[in-house]
Formats: sequence, structure tokens, C-alpha cells
Amino acid sequence: MEEKIYGIINKELVCGSLKKIIFSRPLDKEIIRVTAKPFMQKNEVKIQFETFRTDGKAIHLNLPIAEAAKKATEMAYKQFRQCNVFSSGGECEIKVSKSGRIFIVNNIKTHESASVNLHDKKKNTVLVDGEPYDFLTALGVSDKDGNIFDKKRSKFRQINKFLEIIDSVYTSLPHMGKLTICDL
Repeated sequence: MEEKIYGIINKELVCGSLKKIIFSRPLDKEIIRVTAKPFMQKNEVKIQFETFRTDGKAIHLNLPIAEAAKKATEMAYKQFRQCNVFSSGGECEIKVSKSGRIFIVNNIKTHESASVNLHDKKKNTVLVDGEPYDFLTALGVSDKDGNIFDKKRSKFRQINKFLEIIDSVYTSLPHMGKLTICDL
């Protein structure tokens, strides 16, 4: 049965038709669910496993397609009681009973690569990650080369959002030339 699950998941991954996999009804009560989605990272398609935990944390694991197929197969029959595979050609549901019996309802009709959204789009932001800004270096958010420190990513996003808000209302603000902003 493991080979059949692997075959279904691997085919969707290799064909490029996978939209998402949702793993639910976990055996580990610390986990709520796991989702797996394809995304583009440095011109390579990878699968991101996002684990939602009961403590409110979300843990991400990015794997190449070959490793992702093995991981997803193992999760489908060893760690969760339900797995739903969504592809451009249909859906497949894998359920594991309490006694360990596996039931598969495969409604995936085609395996054609579709325009699956790989969320590799660049956001239009005021500050660009990787570009050096003197004030971010002075604040301890980035190094002198513009690399954002991992522990300061949320601060970088906060500053970027603040600047986006200011940018959206800038033309309607009453000012003469230079604008001074005081942030308390």
C-alpha cells in the first residue's frame, strides 16, 4: 500500500500538477495539521511542508521533489489518519483507520502540468531585502552588505509596512519639500 501512496504523490510532484497536500487527523496531538505546497526557490521547484502546532507556531521544511515524495508518503500512512492531495487533475483522499487499514479514493483524472501557482512573485516593497541601507545597519536589522539578520526579519517587515503606508499617503500630506517623521 505504501508503494501505491508513493506512486500517487510522486506522479503529481513529477508532473508538476500538484497544488497542495493537506495532512490532517495527526497521531501526534502537538500537531494540528501539515500542508505541503510547491514553490520556486532559486529556479528549482521545491515542496514546502508547513506544520501547524497547538502552541501557535508554524514550522517550515523545504525539500526537493524526490525527498518530498518520500516524506509525504511516510506522513500519509504513519503520522496522520487523513491525507488529501489536490492537483490540477483532481483530488485524492487517503484515510488510515485506527486498526491501520488504508482507504484510498483517487479522483485524479489527468496528470498534466498546469499553471500551478509557485508563489515566487516579488512583492512591491519600499525596502528591498539584500540592498544595503545605512539606517537598517545602524538599527542592527542588517549587516553592512544589506543582509537582514534572521532574528530581525519581523522588524524589517514592520519597517517596510510602515514605509508602504507613508508612501501611499505621501502625496496627500501637507508639507513643503522635505517631510520629517517622528516615530515614538
